[in-house]
Amino acid sequence: MASTQPPATTATATATTTTTTATTTTTTATTSTTTAGRYADTARVVGGAALQQLHAAKVLVVGAGGIGCELLKNLVMTGFHNIEVIDLDTIDLSNLNRQFLFRREHIDKSKAEVARETVASFNPHAKIVAHHGNIKEERFGVEYFKGFVLVFMALDNLEARKHVNRLCLAADVPAVESGTRGYIGQVQVIKKGVSECYECVPKQSDEKSYPVCTIRNTPSKPIHCIVWAKEKFRELFSGITLDEEEDEEAVQDNKDADSVAKDPEILRQDELLEAEKKKGFAQWLFRKLFYRDTAVRLRMGELFEKDLWKGRRKPQPIACEDGALEEAADGEEKSSAGLRDMRVLSLREHIEIFLECASKLFTRAGGKVEQFNGEVGAHIQWDKDDEEVMRLVAAASNIRSHSFHIPVLSHFDVKSMAGKIVPAIATSNAVVAGIMVLEAYKLLCKSIEECKFTWLLRKPSGQHLLLASNLEPPNKKCFVCSNAAIKVAVNTKTRSVAWFAEHVLGKHLSLNSATICVGNRIWYEPAEGLEEDELADREQNGKKTLAEIGLADGGKMSVSDDTQEVSWTFEISHTTDFDHQGEEDSAEGVGPCFSVSGALEHDSSIEGVSASGMPPVDEDNSDIVEVNPAGRGPLVDVAAMEEEEEAQSNGNGIAPAVGQKRARGGESGEGGDEPSAKRQAKSSGADAPQ
Repeated sequence: MASTQPPATTATATATTTTTTATTTTTTATTSTTTAGRYADTARVVGGAALQQLHAAKVLVVGAGGIGCELLKNLVMTGFHNIEVIDLDTIDLSNLNRQFLFRREHIDKSKAEVARETVASFNPHAKIVAHHGNIKEERFGVEYFKGFVLVFMALDNLEARKHVNRLCLAADVPAVESGTRGYIGQVQVIKKGVSECYECVPKQSDEKSYPVCTIRNTPSKPIHCIVWAKEKFRELFSGITLDEEEDEEAVQDNKDADSVAKDPEILRQDELLEAEKKKGFAQWLFRKLFYRDTAVRLRMGELFEKDLWKGRRKPQPIACEDGALEEAADGEEKSSAGLRDMRVLSLREHIEIFLECASKLFTRAGGKVEQFNGEVGAHIQWDKDDEEVMRLVAAASNIRSHSFHIPVLSHFDVKSMAGKIVPAIATSNAVVAGIMVLEAYKLLCKSIEECKFTWLLRKPSGQHLLLASNLEPPNKKCFVCSNAAIKVAVNTKTRSVAWFAEHVLGKHLSLNSATICVGNRIWYEPAEGLEEDELADREQNGKKTLAEIGLADGGKMSVSDDTQEVSWTFEISHTTDFDHQGEEDSAEGVGPCFSVSGALEHDSSIEGVSASGMPPVDEDNSDIVEVNPAGRGPLVDVAAMEEEEEAQSNGNGIAPAVGQKRARGGESGEGGDEPSAKRQAKSSGADAPQ
């Protein structure tokens, strides 16, 4: 009996071990079953081995807005376990209609952090790191990008897209770029040395410019009145005055006004305007903008025999006195029922809104009527989401439309145009985000050769809403990925080094921290980190003209930016072709006085800029879509589609120029493209569906 005891103990231990092993096996099997169930669909599409690659892949998502929300959801639901997301923005009420990861209680919180919390609840296996910050911060440099196998671009502006494109090239990390606008969109795969980079094809902002004389004297479209209203608001409440020195017609108008200042009729209007101050700031402002200024303009036309309104009705001065108000509103139809912001209001309603908002804003700014001399004390910045500011601008633009016999718009339409709001549709974002994940599968589990450039179309091409074509090779003339020289034509005798750094390198080419060298000498470098004497030298060098530092006709310079790890060569040629173009000679849009070429052979011009390399950068990063001027043939009937856009927007002047290959930008990665004829020709019927 004693001799058999040890084996019994051994048997018990063995049984315990077996039980433990069985339990472990059961647990593992359960986990495996759960994981397999979660990713069963993905495994059927890509295979078990490829699924493990997705689990291990570390990817970066830049942007957590419209497309970013859909993309993050797709990634965690299809097997991506290691994700980092970067976004600078906080959540706004207007985001909630399509950015479904956010709720009302999340307003004013970080998009990246809330998105992480929400998608983490979809998949407990996913490890997500959120960064609330600017992608241009030093911590998100090239070394940071090298830590990822793939970057997803879901951005909302041109500058950020260029920046991420350059970082991906420097780090040799592939990227999937995206954008939607309304019902259209695109997905592009970028791989260094294999496919086009984001900047291989020039892109141009559809930010429009309007001559000062048109805005001031002869508006003919609602957008002209909206631009005028915004400029007047900025002039009064923000201390920003439109620079008219370079506009010959504006200068002549000012001279004419000075020369007739003592005309009896104009003196009478000035006296009536001064008397209006007793009624309050709002009444004074209304009288000046809509009666006095219009009456003076009409009088000047009579005195100088200028028929500014030849072939159309002359503007009608509008007053807000009780009797004049009744007369102005006489015969008007009452506003139709419906949501106030969606319907077109009567002149009476617009006047009431103007007076109310002008008075409130004047009080907000701390203004005092008795001390008012044409400027408001505190500055209030233009913001389309500031209700009082937006209502004032909308009312002012519509009152001016009444005066000039131009169709008036609803508050909603004016806000869309004044705020440059790009239409965003959740379904388009969802489709594009899905295509991005499909392209990621191809990149990580198959090969770059299988990747496509894909468009989501507004109208079917044949029977397909998706059109795919093979990736184009890098453009040999692209200065970003092919190191082609950049040719700049500018007046080297008048333009300074500092001006070149700010306008050409900063605003136009989106460099963050440029260093300018001619030969072996550094003429200009970032101010950060410089000693006091070095800062003084920098300021002195910045004042020198390009010719004075050896960049006369035919000169060469090298420019580098350590934050993007780029180094470019510039060939400078002297020209006086743009000397007539002022820095800010037009309302809304500003065109710098130079030309840039280097990416493509053809040239295009916009407001004094001939740009076949890089067009002007959109300053207002909110909701602008830039349109490429390459001129490659459209896939669909562009004229018909533009007419449709014009009709839908009531002639608002912001309809996208579809069919002009590659419209990009918009909100949260939104800003779609229409494919070129070249790509269409390369697409076969088999390639069309994804």
